[in-house]
Amino acid sequence: IIDTVSPLVEDGFFGTRLYRIKDALQALPWVATVNVSRQWPGKIVIHLYERTPMARWNQHDLVTADGIIFTPAPSDVVPNLPHLSGPPNEVFD
Repeated sequence: IIDTVSPLVEDGFFGTRLYRIKDALQALPWVATVNVSRQWPGKIVIHLYERTPMARWNQHDLVTADGIIFTPAPSDVVPNLPHLSGPPNEVFD
């Protein structure tokens, strides 16, 4: 997260584009939602909510209880989860 956010904090407190931070964090596979705001006198506050996998999906993906399929880095795959497979539109619709 620090590696993602650090290059985007530029031009001081007022010049930093919060939407760029939010978009970059939202693109990370484990991030479900993120809120970014300014807090006077000089903080940028990030509230980040992580996806919680309930099962492995096919070979490389994970799936949440809400049916959201996401692909973590290979080193981030959670062991000991149930393994599900199949086309998503037949399982989660």
